[in-house]
Amino acid sequence: MDNINNMIQEQAGYLVNGEGIKYLIKHSCTCCPDHNKYLEITPFEPKNVSSVSLDICVGRYVWEFKDKDVPFFDSKEHSIKQFLDEYTHKYDLVKDLDGRLIIHKDQFLLLEVLEEIHFNRHVSGHVLGKSSIGRLGLIIQTASIINPMHMQKLILEIKNISPITLIFHYGTPIAQIQFFYFPNPVRKHYQVYGIFK
Repeated sequence: MDNINNMIQEQAGYLVNGEGIKYLIKHSCTCCPDHNKYLEITPFEPKNVSSVSLDICVGRYVWEFKDKDVPFFDSKEHSIKQFLDEYTHKYDLVKDLDGRLIIHKDQFLLLEVLEEIHFNRHVSGHVLGKSSIGRLGLIIQTASIINPMHMQKLILEIKNISPITLIFHYGTPIAQIQFFYFPNPVRKHYQVYGIFK
């Protein structure tokens, strides 16, 4: 039993508070030659750091399904990536929509966040909605676990379940991330196991 407890403690991750997030951004480790900066966030706004999370903001690109053109999705016949490439339309919020993210009743969209966040092998993340925005009826979800060594912009899945149209603007907070620190670098990281298909 002691061996199990020791192994779990050695592999455990710890929730990082606001000051810890700032520390991870400023510092690097010496044991990860492939990416030694603990955490890189671009752009980074200190005001978006709360006691235990970082607000992430409405980014530039949004995708919606081409309703009339989408037949069905069958996991035996389709790759998710190819299906989305073929049956969604991409909009540029800045050029096409005057910087406004307009979400109508019952509408489902994919939204890229503004921040580009790079994790090294010691850090993972968990995406959460914001309660204030949830009270308006906006449901936010992504593959909520962000694995160490994730290097891509996050895409949120969002749906308006309220009876009203919701409008958010480019660059405004819409969700949040909590970060977890692992004293021992994680071996099964995103670059090996997290390829989107």
